[in-house]
Amino acid sequence: MEIENAIGQRVSVRDYLDKPIEREMLGKILESGRLAPSSGNLQPLFFIVVQDKEKREKLAVACLEQYWMAKAPVHIVIVSDTEKCKQYYGIRGERLYSIQNAAVAAENMLLMATSLGLGSCFVSAFNEDQVSRELAIREEYRPQAIITLGYARTSKRTEKASLYKLTFLEVFGNRVENADVMMRNFNFIGKAVEKSKGVLEKAKDRIKLSVEPILKKKEKKKEEEKEPEKA
Repeated sequence: MEIENAIGQRVSVRDYLDKPIEREMLGKILESGRLAPSSGNLQPLFFIVVQDKEKREKLAVACLEQYWMAKAPVHIVIVSDTEKCKQYYGIRGERLYSIQNAAVAAENMLLMATSLGLGSCFVSAFNEDQVSRELAIREEYRPQAIITLGYARTSKRTEKASLYKLTFLEVFGNRVENADVMMRNFNFIGKAVEKSKGVLEKAKDRIKLSVEPILKKKEKKKEEEKEPEKA
């Protein structure tokens, strides 16, 4: 699946089939998280894969009693080394960059899951102490998010704000009349591809016009050779 399709098709799934996830798929999802960018390339993240039913049920309780989570066959808990972030970037690294790093990795994994035909959900509401206790996470590390994974039983698409409402040009508040057109005008690569497609189509037409007479002559010659000689 192309990245554009994965982005467009991703939804938060909260209803899962009782069906395990293939190991290869899980590996690809974790790898996509590993390859995510991080502040100064510190790579301060760890991923805890939770498949045990009892542990999943306890995590659901820790996540403010979101019991639907227990039905997802896999939970991935994203943990950050906040001390490492603080060592390099101070308080901002500890309180902000560590969260940003986890969010970027999470989005990578969510999109990979979608591309593999799996459902997923990003969960950030939970009791940190309870999650850390259940998963034996040390004090210097902090659970930042939990991703539920599985085959979707049902899913629901929610409305998203229009690009017009979200996009400003050059300075905050300078809203353009048609953000979609604006983004298209800035998409130089897309325009180049469309232009090249037009050139290719024209070239195909020219080739077709030049080749058709030759093919017709060959077909006519074959037909003449097939005709029996007159007595």
